[in-house]
Amino acid sequence: MGDDIRVRAATTADACAMSRVVCDALYVSNMPDYGPANIQRVASHFTESGVHSMIDRFDICLVAELDGCVIGTASLVAEGNVGRVRAFFVDPVHQGCGAGAALYRSLRQAAPDLGVTRFSVRSSLFAVQFYKKMGFVEVQELWHGDERTVEMRN
Repeated sequence: MGDDIRVRAATTADACAMSRVVCDALYVSNMPDYGPANIQRVASHFTESGVHSMIDRFDICLVAELDGCVIGTASLVAEGNVGRVRAFFVDPVHQGCGAGAALYRSLRQAAPDLGVTRFSVRSSLFAVQFYKKMGFVEVQELWHGDERTVEMRN
C-alpha cells in the first residue's frame, strides 16, 4: 500500500482533513498514554483554524494522501541547522502502511533547502518506536504538567 501514498505540500484547503487526522490520532493512538484532559488540551490546538495558522507558520507542512484522502500530516520548523519535526500524525486506520515513513522522507528531502542538517522531535510515547525506526535516538524525557514526551534527535 505504501506505493499508493502521495505526499505533497499542505494547503489551507486541507485544514479540515488535517484537523480530523490529528484529532483521530490523538483520541485513538495517544489516549492510553495521556488521558482525556491532556488529549483534549492538545486537540484544542488542532481545530480547522488552528491548522490554518500552522500551515502559514511552519516552514514545511505536508500531507500524505491515499486515494485522494488525507491520511497523514507532518511539519518542520527550521531553527538554524536543526529541523524541529512538528505536528506529525497519521490516521489510526492507516498507521503502519508507510504513510509516516513517506512523510518523513519528504521532510528530509526538503530540509536542505532550509539549511537543515539535523532533526529533533518531541515525541509522544506512542510514536517513540516509529522515530527510532527513522534513525532517531532518545535524548531526554520532558514533562509538561503530567504529560510526558521524549526529546529525540538524529
